[in-house]
Amino acid sequence: MHNRLIIDTSSEHTIMGIAQGQKVLASHISPHANQLSQSLMPALQTLLLEAELKLDQLDEIGVGIGPGSYTGTRVGVAVAKSLHFALKKPKLTGFCSLLSFVPWVEGSFACVMPSKTGDFYLLKGIRFNNTLTCSQSALIDIDTLTEELKGTGVLIGKPLKEIQSRFADFLFQWNPPQPTLEPILAYLSSPEDPGLSPRLDLIYLHKP
Repeated sequence: MHNRLIIDTSSEHTIMGIAQGQKVLASHISPHANQLSQSLMPALQTLLLEAELKLDQLDEIGVGIGPGSYTGTRVGVAVAKSLHFALKKPKLTGFCSLLSFVPWVEGSFACVMPSKTGDFYLLKGIRFNNTLTCSQSALIDIDTLTEELKGTGVLIGKPLKEIQSRFADFLFQWNPPQPTLEPILAYLSSPEDPGLSPRLDLIYLHKP
C-alpha cells in the first residue's frame, strides 16, 4: 500500500498528515506561531507513531510550495527535500498550497489570495465524485480575475474580508479559509495529472 507524507507550512498553520492510499492514518493541523524550526520534526515523529510507520516505509512526500509566507514555505520544503535525500526512496511532489483551502463540497470552486504587487493568485477547479481537478495556479490582475470568477460556485478568499470587499456584488457562496488535508490528498491521489507543477520552485506573493 502506498504510504504518503504530506507537509505544508506556507500559511499560519502547520498541515501534516500520513495517508495510506486514500485513508488518512494520522494528521496534524495547528497554528505554528512561527516556531516551525522547533515544532515540525517533533510533530512528524508523533505522526509516525500514530500511523505505526517508520520513515523508510514512506513511498512519497508531498509538500506545499506556496503561495504564502516565504520563510514558512521554505522550512517545509527544506524538511521534505532533506527527507527525500536521506531516505533515497520516496517520490517528492510539490503542490500549490491553496489546495488546503479547497472546499470539500461538490461543484466548482476558486481560491484567491492577493499578492504584494496588487495582483492575485488564483486556483480554480471542480470536485466531482471525490475526484479533484484543478487548473494551474496563476498570478493575474483584477480584471482577468473578475472574468475568471464568473460562474464559480464557491469562493475562498484569503484573507476573506479583503476578497469579499472587492467582490461584494458577486453572488458567491463564501467559505472561510480553514485548512484541511482531504483536498491535498485527493490531488496527490488523482490518477490524472490535474495540471499543477510538480516542481519545487517556491511560489511567493509576488511575480518572479
